[in-house]
Order: sequence, then C-alpha cells, then structure tokens
Amino acid sequence: TPGQLRSSATIHSIGLEWDIVGDTDHDARGTVQYRVQGSTPWKAALPLLRIDLSGDNALSGSIMFLTPGATYEVKVDISDPDGGAASQTLVVTTGTEPTLPTGGRTLHVVPGSGGGDGSAGNPYRGFGTAWTNARAGDIVLVHVGRYGTVSASGRPSGAANNHIVFKAAGDGAAVIEWIDLRYVNYVWLDGLTFKSTNAPMPAGAADADDYTALFACLLNAGYDTGYQT
Repeated sequence: TPGQLRSSATIHSIGLEWDIVGDTDHDARGTVQYRVQGSTPWKAALPLLRIDLSGDNALSGSIMFLTPGATYEVKVDISDPDGGAASQTLVVTTGTEPTLPTGGRTLHVVPGSGGGDGSAGNPYRGFGTAWTNARAGDIVLVHVGRYGTVSASGRPSGAANNHIVFKAAGDGAAVIEWIDLRYVNYVWLDGLTFKSTNAPMPAGAADADDYTALFACLLNAGYDTGYQT
C-alpha cells in the first residue's frame, strides 16, 4: 500500500522517498521520470531502491545532475507484482547557489575572550563575541589564529538571501576546533580551517540546520573525524 511521497532538492539534485505499508516480500518497484516543467519528452531517472531500516519502509532515490534554479515535473510510478500500483507527479524546484550579501557591515574578529567593536583597528576578540554582535547581511573577516570550539546556541541567524558570513581574512589560517550549527540558519562559513585537537564535541554539533553554506573550508585535512555539513 503506498503511503506519503516526499521530495527534497539541492542545487543539482532531487531526492524522493515514497513510504510503503506492507509488501513484506519486498518485490514492489518504483520508476522515475522527469522533465523541465512544460517541456517534453520525459527522461528516465534511476529506479527507486528499497529502504528497510530502523522502522523505515520506503522506496527511495535521486535525480542527479540537474540545473540550479529550475522547476521540474517528476513522475513516480510504483507497482507490486502481488497487486497494487500508484502514480504521482510532483513539481519540484532545485536550489540556487547563495551569493554573498551586499549592504551589510564588514566586521573583524581575532582570537580572544571578549571585547572589541568589530572595526579593523579594534576587532572583536573571540568568534563567539563576533557572532553575538553580527546580524543578517554582515561579513565577518576572521583573522589568523586558533578560535577553539564554537557554539551557535543563543547566536543570531541570517536570513534568506542575506546570510551572516564568516570569511577567512586572508592573513593566515583561521582555525576552529569544532562548530555547533544546530540552532541557526543562513550562516555562511568561507575559507576557515577545522582542525580537531580532540576536544569533546557534542553529538550532532557539526550538523547544520537549513540553509547553511560552507565554501572552501578545510575540514581536518588528512583524515576523517566525522565532520558533517
């Protein structure tokens, strides 16, 4: 029995997941076709795969190598040799790559534990201090040094098409131990280095909420310690 069909989109792909009730022999199949809205003909995508883990029972798959900012019609058909079939057509728009905000302030930060006004001559001292004082549209230039661990708890978010940007200032490596992005949206990290010295990291601390952008950052070069974006 078909359940809910869900979709999600990135810049270049669309994800699909169609819940299934029953089908204990796992022989249901799903096919996917897509096209730019209003165009013809349909194109075939890869078939859906069965997901049966931790209580999930679904057919899932992706359509890849799509055009950013385009609207697609997606037709999904599922069928079971034991009986039953369903078809749905969705309209899904892919995302677009964010652009740096304009019109906000340019602020500065150096390592430290508080103080400063964010100017080039008197930069904020400490990543958290800079973040607390930032607002949507600001670009914070992060100067050379080690900034330790960073928590987003209680810090401001940016806004749609108006991120808060933390960008390496270009005077040397700006190194962060780990950063907790669970509580914020529309935050852009650009050119920073993430390098662990084994400080305890809360579960999920590197998992970003929606609309967080990560550009040209070095994530613990040489080995994987589970950083996620």
